[in-house]
Amino acid sequence: MLRIFVSLSAILLSGCVHAAQASAREEAVCENLQSAALNFTQLTVSIYPDRHGDYLRIENCPKRTFAVDFSKSGLYTDQYAALLKQMRFNSLHGGTPIKMTISGSYRIVEKDGASLSEIIVVRIIDYEQVQ
Repeated sequence: MLRIFVSLSAILLSGCVHAAQASAREEAVCENLQSAALNFTQLTVSIYPDRHGDYLRIENCPKRTFAVDFSKSGLYTDQYAALLKQMRFNSLHGGTPIKMTISGSYRIVEKDGASLSEIIVVRIIDYEQVQ
């Protein structure tokens, strides 16, 4: 009985530590976005497909939106055909956002020395439709 309790406690503690690490990673991304480029792994975001381009919000930075670059994500392969179909539907009909876990990089696009926009280049780890 004691072994079971110790095992369950270790599993729960491990899950809490992992959740705290994920939250710390997201906060670090939020705080360090002033640099020209930033790489990250496992970031939880909400993707908002739009007719004019997709944008995302980082779970722990809900007041900021970022342009999304899916060119290196594999989104246009057969593996993500259902996701792409849902994103196209959402962009035309104002559907709900799509929650994703991503890796990738943040960069500022500049032209003639002036910042134009903030872009997050995405590689999809996992996704789910938000209800």
